[in-house]
Amino acid sequence: MSDRFIITGVGHSGTGWCYKAMNWLGHACGHEWVYNFRPEHRWAGLRGDSAWPAAVLIDTFPATWPIAHLVRDPISVVTSLHTSGFTTKKLQDTPYMKYVRKRLPAMDELNDDLVRAMAMVWMWNRVVEQKCEDGRPMQRFRIEDISTEVSALRKFATFLTDFEPPRDEAAEVLEIIPRNYNSHKRGIVEWGQLPRGLWFDRLSEMATEYGYEVK
Repeated sequence: MSDRFIITGVGHSGTGWCYKAMNWLGHACGHEWVYNFRPEHRWAGLRGDSAWPAAVLIDTFPATWPIAHLVRDPISVVTSLHTSGFTTKKLQDTPYMKYVRKRLPAMDELNDDLVRAMAMVWMWNRVVEQKCEDGRPMQRFRIEDISTEVSALRKFATFLTDFEPPRDEAAEVLEIIPRNYNSHKRGIVEWGQLPRGLWFDRLSEMATEYGYEVK
C-alpha cells in the first residue's frame, strides 16, 4: 500500500468534490493543501492531496504514489474557466495564472480568452499523461462517473488506497456531497461558440478520447 496518493487534472474538473469524498470515506485528503503556490509542501496528517497544481510536479513524486487523473467533459471545463474569468487575459497575473503561465509559456502567445481556456484544458491534461509515461500507477477517472455511480466511486477509492469502501458508505457519500460542490460556473459555453482551428481540433479530439460527445 502506498503511503500517499494524488488526485490531479486541469483546474475546475472536480478536485474539490474528490477531496470531500475521500475524507467522507475515511482517508485524510487535502484540497490544494500540500500542492498549491507555496514552495514548501506540508503534509501534516494527510495521506492524499486533491490538487490541480500537483500535475506539473508528478515526476518529482515517489514512483509508487498512485495518481488519479481526474477529467471532466472538456466543454464544461472550458465553460467554467472562461465564465469564472480564470483564463481571462486581463487577469493573467493572478497567482493561479502565474503558476500556469510559468509551466505553459504557450499561454502567453494566445490573446483570445476562449482559446486560452481551450488551450489550458488540453495542455494541462496532457501534462498529467506525459508525466506518467514512466510507468507510474495512473488511472483516468471521469468526475461525472465517480460523483454519480457507486461502483465508479468505489473503484476510484480502491485505486488510491488499496481499500475498497463498503457499497453503503460509497452510496451515502453520493447522497451527502452535492454534484456541484465547489462549482465555479457562471454561464454556458457550447461547442458551437468555440473558435475553429488548432485548439478546437485538439480539444474535440480529447473529448472523444475521454468518452465525451462533441455537439
